[in-house]
Amino acid sequence: MAEVKEAKPVKERKIFGQFRLLRGMHQEGGKIYRAGDIIDSASDLLKHNTSWGKKKYASVDDVVELGELDQDAESQDFYTEMSVAELRSIAEEGEISLDGCKTKKEIIARLIENE
Repeated sequence: MAEVKEAKPVKERKIFGQFRLLRGMHQEGGKIYRAGDIIDSASDLLKHNTSWGKKKYASVDDVVELGELDQDAESQDFYTEMSVAELRSIAEEGEISLDGCKTKKEIIARLIENE
């Protein structure tokens, strides 16, 4: 008779805080967030803001006009750091066709077009 193993309990993800994504995209906890979304993050995303550039994250309590954001430039930076496989996965999840896209640059351009 085969031994029955007990299932391991699922680890609960601890939330550090809530942040508003101001520009570009963010991937965490198996989810993809776009500008304007609220992120329940396990880490302090404010530490990723730089003093020399525009903010990417804000505390949910901060009021930000999303119309003022340069989303394309930030999206380009976000996508450039990803592998082609990750980019294809994002396209698939977003039901974005990559027909005709042969290079990473073309995939990034298609994803930005469809944000």
